[in-house]
Amino acid sequence: MHIELVVPDHLWRPSTRRDGAPKVILTGTSSAGASGNPGLFPQPEGAFAHHPPHQEGQKMQPAFAYPVAFARGPSGKIEVSARDVPPLITSGDSEAAAIAQAIDGLGAALATYVFDGADFPVPSAPLPGERLVAPPPLAAAKFAVIAAWRAADISKTELAARLGLAEGEVRRILDPRHSTKLDRLAAVAEALGKRLVVGIEEL
Repeated sequence: MHIELVVPDHLWRPSTRRDGAPKVILTGTSSAGASGNPGLFPQPEGAFAHHPPHQEGQKMQPAFAYPVAFARGPSGKIEVSARDVPPLITSGDSEAAAIAQAIDGLGAALATYVFDGADFPVPSAPLPGERLVAPPPLAAAKFAVIAAWRAADISKTELAARLGLAEGEVRRILDPRHSTKLDRLAAVAEALGKRLVVGIEEL
């Protein structure tokens, strides 16, 4: 599943681009993969990149996909870490368990950036041996909406007025600890002048 949201350039770190041009930065397009050691788990071809909206035939990477390293530790467990998201540190007893822990752990790790009021990290291209991992789809959708709200530079009170909701409800929508239905997240994106797009692809 992929989620894309058109957002202004200053959503991320100001070092990405300075010309002010809007671009899609919550999706990636696959291209020729880097050569080298495939690592513990084979990584499908492609690298997360900042590209314009996808064209026909291009494969999209999930929103908020980050390169994650999987390495067998001294205890025999598969240790999980991400260069771009230092709070993500977990492990699993098997390949499947490690991947599941990476997905859930990435959602929890990215939530800390929301609580700290910090910018979400810009995903790097994966290095040989790394695998792209994204948080659960609903978490990614919520992070996308939170990022768009931050970029809009409006208060929660203003957003609530646009949506016709109580401010307390908007606070819950923008809080990663609270579950929000996808149609509500899409409505928030629309109120911010954005469009949330969800798709499904072959594994």
